[in-house]
This record gives sequence, structure tokens and C-alpha cells, in this order.
Amino acid sequence: MPELLHIMSGKAIARAVCAHCMVEAALTVMLIKQVLSTMTFAEELSDLRAFYSYIISNGFDVSVAFPDGLQFIKDVLADLKRDLAEKSCTAKLWLQYDTRCYFNVR
Repeated sequence: MPELLHIMSGKAIARAVCAHCMVEAALTVMLIKQVLSTMTFAEELSDLRAFYSYIISNGFDVSVAFPDGLQFIKDVLADLKRDLAEKSCTAKLWLQYDTRCYFNVR
């Protein structure tokens, strides 16, 4: 019964969400490092830095378009994820879980 009270207090849920976010961030960093080691994104990264600087200086405005380089990097990451899912059952399982969580939140 104490386990149920602990779960219902919200601490366990908060910890699970925190753990999910940390694992997702770590895996995304690993994927980005892999992509950056195989391809050159000098122009895209320059555009992203300028966009980031603009947001920091002026705040986020929904009327400002995201740079094209962001979509390109997103597409490259999606291709890498697709390739990894075809080669590894573990990667496929994680990507299914991550996609499911992403769409359940939206």
C-alpha cells in the first residue's frame, strides 16, 4: 500500500517524466554527433546560430520563419532514425516508444 501512496503523490510520475526527457536528450545528442561527424552543415549551423541570436535578442515571434537549415537537419535525423530502426530491434523499439510519447503529448 505505501507504494500506491507514493505513486499517487506524483513524485514517481515526475521522476519518470524527468528520466524520459534525459534519455531522449542523450540519445538525440548521440544522433546529432553521428550526423555531424559524417556530414558538413556549415551553412545550416550558421543560419541556426543567427536564428538563435535573433530569438535571444528579440524574443520568439511566431511570424518569424524557421531557417531552412533546421528542416534539413531534421530530415537527416529522420533518415538516420529510419536506418537505425531497420538495422536494430532495440533502436526500432525506442523510436516507436519515443514517437508514441511525442504524439500522445500533442
